[in-house]
Amino acid sequence: MKTGIVVNSLLFLICVGCSREAIVRQTSINLDRVPTIELKVQSVSLNSALWAPDGILTLGDYLIVEEGRRHTGIFRCFDARSLDFLFACGARGRGPNEMTFLSGAYILPSDSGFCVMDNGIEKEIRIEKGRLRVVRRSPIVIYDAVNGLAKLGENHFFMNGHTNGAGAEHLIYKEGQITECGTYPPSPYDDRRRFILEFKTNVARQGGDTVYSFYNNRNLIRKYTPEGELLEEVRFAAYPVDGPDYESYRAGTCPSFAGRSYPTNSFFFLTFYDGVPNRAVFSGDYTPQILVWSWQTGLRSRLLLQRRYKRLSYAVSERHRRLYAIDLDAPDRIDIYDLNSVF
Repeated sequence: MKTGIVVNSLLFLICVGCSREAIVRQTSINLDRVPTIELKVQSVSLNSALWAPDGILTLGDYLIVEEGRRHTGIFRCFDARSLDFLFACGARGRGPNEMTFLSGAYILPSDSGFCVMDNGIEKEIRIEKGRLRVVRRSPIVIYDAVNGLAKLGENHFFMNGHTNGAGAEHLIYKEGQITECGTYPPSPYDDRRRFILEFKTNVARQGGDTVYSFYNNRNLIRKYTPEGELLEEVRFAAYPVDGPDYESYRAGTCPSFAGRSYPTNSFFFLTFYDGVPNRAVFSGDYTPQILVWSWQTGLRSRLLLQRRYKRLSYAVSERHRRLYAIDLDAPDRIDIYDLNSVF
């Protein structure tokens, strides 16, 4: 399938920071040549509104909503086919199967369960007979916030750099050891503003050979090896390539590009804002788009959702060929989008 990726002939040398000088390929993506699929929504109203959801994921025949601020019933489990509520599990505390402080930005499906980030500890969870069980704990011992986390393997992660903007652009954490890698794009900022403006959504597959780094506020995608060597820079054709400006970011006029991602076995899905101003994103005044990327062949298709969401969270089930979406600010329904045209 054509993906509209046009490879430029220009090659240049760039220092990657944590690796040797490498030849970095420059490519562009023409989104006009990417198949666009307009999805129709089916909404299911909930008998009782969710309280304060942080995110959703799929696990087999379950659709799971995480509500990390609850003291009990943190994970609300629905039937992935009918969306009937089944049960709730999980509690806050310091016991072996309890949660302390969940980060809603990190919910990752695994082979037989799912992973969450709980107060600096990645926990792998299984749900057995309606009960939650923590089967593995991987502490990330780093004295900074964990942002843009992508999992490369057990106790092995790729993430954004330090929140004060100092040092390298990325950090690789493996078995308690931290390696810095990557350099920020040219920018007039060298402090926390640079970290904010150059925030990235990092995506990887365990055991894979590529880490994708999607810039949220800049028309740029970088591809790395799991060791942090920069391989390729990708831009969307017909979009500005200038770096973000802090004053325009604060004013709400800065263009937005990438948002959250969701991985499956065959693909990963990435929220795409199409360069709309960040103020429109924050207010929900835009039509949500999701780019579908094959782990093997790259960008596959572009999905247009029918509804608007102020704070969109979504999950994908390959088994049921569905995309589930909720608005974290108005969680009184769950929306279903059929993905038979994708899988």
